[in-house]
Amino acid sequence: MIYFMTFTLIWVLLYLKESNIFVLMASVSTYYFDSNASNEGNADIGLAMHWCHKIHMGSIALGSFIHSLILIVIFACYAAEEASSSTNPVAKIVGTCVKCCLKCIEELLDYLSKIAYAYMAISGDKYCSSAYKAFLLNLKYIT
Repeated sequence: MIYFMTFTLIWVLLYLKESNIFVLMASVSTYYFDSNASNEGNADIGLAMHWCHKIHMGSIALGSFIHSLILIVIFACYAAEEASSSTNPVAKIVGTCVKCCLKCIEELLDYLSKIAYAYMAISGDKYCSSAYKAFLLNLKYIT
């Protein structure tokens, strides 16, 4: 039960963090699309909160669930390495490489989530399709 509660706590904390990111992205998109050459637009935070907590709540929960699964795997690898405390240098190198790869996957997932939330705020699509389309958009304009 303690593992389930720990996972749920991590999931809720990531949901709150990522819902804040989505509200920021949606506010910026309302500001951008409300502006024109003659006047400066307004960032509609109330509308962004409505989109976040009424329309895209499941999408944000899915994104934070995937992020929390990756974090649990990373925490498990760190705990396994600390528990083993092997004196074998090859095992230490392999453990360090695995941690580095998992950290890279976490950073990539964090970036992909941010661009997916930005695409969701602009287009109104669901999380998976927004993540896919935003990823393809980044590949198209890679520098």
